Amino acid sequence: MPTAGISQQDAGLREAELNMKLGKMYSEQDDSRNAKACYTGAITIFTTYGRVERQAAGVEALADVHRLCMELDEATELLSEALQIYIDLGDRKGRAKTLWGQAERDDEAVMLYTEALQIYTDIGKRGGTADALWGLAEVHRMRNKFEEAVKLYSEVLQINTDIGNRCGRAKALWGLAEVRRTRSEYDEAARLYSQTLQFYNDIGNGAGRADVLGSLADVHWMRGDYDEAARLYSEVLEFRTSIGDRVRTAYALWGLADVHRMRNEYEEAVKLYSETLQIYSDIGNRDGRALALVGLGLAHRSRDLHDDATQKYFEALQIYTDIGDKDGLSLVSVIQLLGPDDLSSKLNS
Repeated sequence: MPTAGISQQDAGLREAELNMKLGKMYSEQDDSRNAKACYTGAITIFTTYGRVERQAAGVEALADVHRLCMELDEATELLSEALQIYIDLGDRKGRAKTLWGQAERDDEAVMLYTEALQIYTDIGKRGGTADALWGLAEVHRMRNKFEEAVKLYSEVLQINTDIGNRCGRAKALWGLAEVRRTRSEYDEAARLYSQTLQFYNDIGNGAGRADVLGSLADVHWMRGDYDEAARLYSEVLEFRTSIGDRVRTAYALWGLADVHRMRNEYEEAVKLYSETLQIYSDIGNRDGRALALVGLGLAHRSRDLHDDATQKYFEALQIYTDIGDKDGLSLVSVIQLLGPDDLSSKLNS
């Protein structure tokens, strides 16, 4: 009920703004269910009262929640809706921001980030410029164009340092660390991850902190420091489980399972790989299922359970064959694990 002296519209808009704040809070806590509910409620109210700019902001925020949940079709649809609103309003800043969001899912990512970068540069929005540069850096990193990626991440780091954006600095450092990790420069990667971690600790960003801890755990695993890797994966697992983030919970379980396998603790490894497989099966993540199956196969092989190992490898091979293997490495690796005799036997059975 509206408070005395306040119109129904004003009361409704206050409720919508409260929902936006709550949605942001829940999103930062990785509570996607409540974040979606709050943003959806806000969008409904803004639409009812014709507040199109706030409606677009709500749609964009909701899209971001779907993106973080890897619900990319829903995210793309919502971002397209927000983009059209901004175009109708002639809001260049909003258009740039939405283009930046769409680029994460679009084959024409470079073109979209570049357009967003030009708009932000034209209107003097340095924070937006840094975001667009970061997006371009991410594309170059994914394409293994590391020199260009490092140049762009460094620009992002400088801009965010100048404007005092600690979260932006953390993202730039994380990108630089990812490049070092991919190049097997593990000492430098660990140093950069540690710097990134300090920023997330300072600003109280639990989700960002968990992401960095997971990457740092990967580095320790690659360096053969399995005790430290296990400690970090366990910390990530505890956090992800507490907030109900099943996708990242599965990845932490997989990392921990790999550590136990490398330490020849095969019974515990099989248990954790099986838990990983169950989660990925429940949420329909076939890439994750294949990864868990390969892990199970490796653990079974180390226990001299040849038939069990072969079965898991073949199940993974079927998944990679069905969904397509973008770089071909996973498919080739599984075929090599199976060997020609087992592969021929399975295909003919």
